[in-house]
Amino acid sequence: MEWFQDPSLARWVQTRGMSVGGIPLGFESYLKVLHPIPALRPSQSPDEYESAWWSWAHAARQAGVGSVAASSDWDSLFSDAGLPGRLGEWRVGEPTLGLLEPWILSVMTQAIRGFATPDEQAVVAVWAGRGFAQLAGTDAAHPTSRVALDERFIQLDRARSVTRDPELGLASSGPSSLLTGHLFTTGWRDYVLGSTTMTALSSADWPAQSGLGWTASRDGLMPQLYWSTDHTWAIGTEIDANFTLVGGAAELIRELHAIETIESFVISDPDDPLLTAW
Repeated sequence: MEWFQDPSLARWVQTRGMSVGGIPLGFESYLKVLHPIPALRPSQSPDEYESAWWSWAHAARQAGVGSVAASSDWDSLFSDAGLPGRLGEWRVGEPTLGLLEPWILSVMTQAIRGFATPDEQAVVAVWAGRGFAQLAGTDAAHPTSRVALDERFIQLDRARSVTRDPELGLASSGPSSLLTGHLFTTGWRDYVLGSTTMTALSSADWPAQSGLGWTASRDGLMPQLYWSTDHTWAIGTEIDANFTLVGGAAELIRELHAIETIESFVISDPDDPLLTAW
C-alpha cells in the first residue's frame, strides 16, 4: 500500500462534509452494517475452543431480549442480559468498536466489484490516533512498507505542534514528523491517507499486506474510511461505533444488504441521526 503526504484526494470529503456516523454525506443511499459478536465455547479437546461470529439477531434470540432494528443500541438491548458474559456454554463478547472485521471488508468489496465496474483504485484513511506507536517492533509480512509506516506513526505521536487551516480543515504536523505535507482532517479527526486497489481490498489477506501491524498472532489497525477515486461509494467506521456505514447508489446498497453473511439495515430516512452533519 502506498502512503500519501498530499491530502488532495480527500478534499471531496471535506466539501461534502462528514456525518456523525463517520461517513461522507451526499450519497443516494446508506447501509448500516452491525459489527459481529465474537463467541467461544469449549471443544471436545482440552484447552481448545470453538469460535464463532454471532449476529446481533442471533444473540438477541439466545438471550431472550427484544428484536434488533436499525436503531438498536448494544447497551440498551443486551445489558440486562448480562452481555458480554455467558449464554449457556458460550462465552459471548461484544462487537468491536471502531474496527470493521477484515472478512466483512473482503465480502463487501467483492460485492462492490461484482456489482458494477468501479474504479480499481481505492483510497483509505487511517485515524492518526489509535496505537500508531504500538506498531513499532512488531513483525509483519512486508517489513519494508510496514517499517516506513511505523516510523511515520511514531513521529506523528512525538510531534508537539499541530496547526490547522480553518478553511480547508487540514492539520499540518510539527517539525519532528516525517510528513512534509498535511494530514487529512475532517470531523476534528486527523487521518493518514493511503492508496490501494479493489483487488487488494477484496482479499482476506489485505490486512497482513497493508503494513498496519497485522501478524499471525496479533491484530493490527484498520482504516476508518475507504472510498473509490471516482467517489461512487464509501465505507466509514466511526472510532467509537460498533457498526460501519456504507454509502453509494441505491441499487448498490440493496445489493450489499442482500448479503446473508453480514447483518445490515438500509437507512431510508435522510434525517437519520447517523447522517447528521458533524
